[in-house]
Amino acid sequence: MKKLLFILFIILICSFNQEKKDCSIIGKYRIEYENKNIKTLNSKISFKDSTYTKSFELGEVKGNIKKFKDQNGKCIFYLYDEVNRNIDSTKLSNIKKNGIIDKIKTLGLPIMEFTEPLKDTIEFKVVYSGQLNVIIEKGILVKE
Repeated sequence: MKKLLFILFIILICSFNQEKKDCSIIGKYRIEYENKNIKTLNSKISFKDSTYTKSFELGEVKGNIKKFKDQNGKCIFYLYDEVNRNIDSTKLSNIKKNGIIDKIKTLGLPIMEFTEPLKDTIEFKVVYSGQLNVIIEKGILVKE
């Protein structure tokens, strides 16, 4: 009987010590890309709930965060920039001629991806939404 009570006590303690993962990220981070040409953009990103705002010298981009859990329960974050709906139709016809639209349809739009653990420095990669295995760029997010 004492062994049974001891085992139940251990199970009870373990269940209280387990952390609940809610897949959330908040705060402001500096974006540092590996590519030296992109590094000079002086980019920052601010996370709030399921949205984010990227700011850089040329302006600001807002977007949405999609969160998933892998088979091990680890959170994966995908950041989707809001696409500008006001596109010049003459520029669009030039792009169609060059076949870029077909590539976007198959590869998808670029998105930022990172996973737990969330620390002061987070490694990320930029991939295509339709081909998550194709890496466009890598870098780190540094908490400010």
